[in-house]
Amino acid sequence: MPKIRIADLIEAKRDKRKIVLVVTYDYQTSMLADETGVDMILVGDSGGRLMLGYKDLISVTFEDMMHFCKGVSRGALRSLVIADMPFMTYSVSNEQALTNAARYMQEGQADGVMVEGGSEIRDKIQSLVEAGIPVLGHIGKLCQKPSQISNSSNNMGNRARSLIRDAKALEEAGVFALVLEAVPPDVSELITETLKVPVLGAAGSGPCDGQALVLHDLIGLRRDDGSRPYVKQYARVHETITSALTEFAQEVRGGKFPDEGHMLKRLSKEDLEEIRGLKLSESGKTISR
Repeated sequence: MPKIRIADLIEAKRDKRKIVLVVTYDYQTSMLADETGVDMILVGDSGGRLMLGYKDLISVTFEDMMHFCKGVSRGALRSLVIADMPFMTYSVSNEQALTNAARYMQEGQADGVMVEGGSEIRDKIQSLVEAGIPVLGHIGKLCQKPSQISNSSNNMGNRARSLIRDAKALEEAGVFALVLEAVPPDVSELITETLKVPVLGAAGSGPCDGQALVLHDLIGLRRDDGSRPYVKQYARVHETITSALTEFAQEVRGGKFPDEGHMLKRLSKEDLEEIRGLKLSESGKTISR
C-alpha cells in the first residue's frame, strides 16, 4: 500500500473518516501496527519510561529518542512516522529546534515531528514549517511541563479558553494536525469543529477526528492499576507473558525443557563413537585412539 501523506489526513477529516494513531518505540511493534493499517505512528517520549525505566519524561534525551525513531521508521513502511521532540530539544531557540528536527528527518527517517506547547512556541513551529518539516502540535496535558498541569474546577473555564486560543495559534503557525491530551470532551469537540486541520484525542479527550493510544496500553502490556480510566485494553498481553515465563521456568527447573522435540537432531551412532574415541594428550593436542 502507498505511504500515508499529510494530504490523506486532511482528506480524512473532510470526509469524516476517523484517523488512527498508535504510539510505539521499536521495529517489531511498529511493523505490526503498520501491517494493520494505522494511519500514524508516534515515536513518543513516553518510551523513556516504558522502554528505559526513567522515572519521568524530563530525563529522556534526544539520543534516546533517535534510537527509538530509527527502529520505528524501519518497521513502518506505510504509516506516517512522527518523532516526539523531548524536553529542552526545541525550547532554547529556533535554530536548536531546526537542527534537532532535521536530524530526526535525515538520520531517523521520520516524516515529521511533534512538539508540546501552545502560543508560546508559535515562532518555533513556524520556523520548522517554513523549513519544510511537518509539525504535529500537542496541547492539553503537557508531560514535559508537569508543574503547569491543573484540572481544578476553579480554572477549567480559563483553561478551556486558553486551549482554544492555543489551538487556533498552532493552526495559524502551520501544524498539519493537533493532539489534544486530557482535554474535556466538550472542549475537544469544539476545537475539532473549529480547526481545519485534523484533531486527535488522547488520554480521555472526547469526539475528535481520530484517537491516539500507546501500544503498551492498547495491548495490556503493563498491568492496569485503574489509575488511567481513559485507557481501553484490547488484549491482556501482561498476563500472557507472565504466564508463559512462569511455565518456562517451571519446565526448565523440572527437567521438562528442552525435550526431544525442541533439540537439534542427535548424531549418528558412528559419529558419536568417533567423537568418544578422541582423547587429549598430556600436551593438549588431540590424538586418535
